[in-house]
Amino acid sequence: MRLADLMLAFPGLLLALLLAGFLGGGVIPLLFGIKLALWPQFARMSRATAAGILTEAHVEAAELAGFAPWRILMRHVLPPVLRQTVPLATLGIGAAILSISSLGFLGLGLQPPEPEWGVMIAELLPYIGEAQLQLAAPCVAIFFTVLAFTLAGEALTAHYAQREAEA
Repeated sequence: MRLADLMLAFPGLLLALLLAGFLGGGVIPLLFGIKLALWPQFARMSRATAAGILTEAHVEAAELAGFAPWRILMRHVLPPVLRQTVPLATLGIGAAILSISSLGFLGLGLQPPEPEWGVMIAELLPYIGEAQLQLAAPCVAIFFTVLAFTLAGEALTAHYAQREAEA
């Protein structure tokens, strides 16, 4: 967890930028950099959830009953961890979209002719007086895409909370 704490100390966008600079431009280094910036959140959430579950009575009962560790992990630990991390992943997708668009807008992400919303906004910015609708299109696309992933994450959280309340 010390590595995750160290990774959280660096701004994610800066880390993605540095990694993309070292590995060269393109989609793969950019996505790898953003994934590297976002993984500590998932690691901390997964570890905290798993640590809480491993101390519960039904897990200790399964251990005493002689179940294999992998079976305990798959049946008792993994489902609650996934219930916590899947909604976080949908929110992480929205954050990744915003990061990629920000880097593209600054000219540090994907380069033309790669289609990318941040690059489109940067190219249309000088024409803001004449082409407001053309400039608004990628902005609205970013907004609604991130909103959709955020709402999906909230819906998953509510769904899992409802299932927990029923159980």
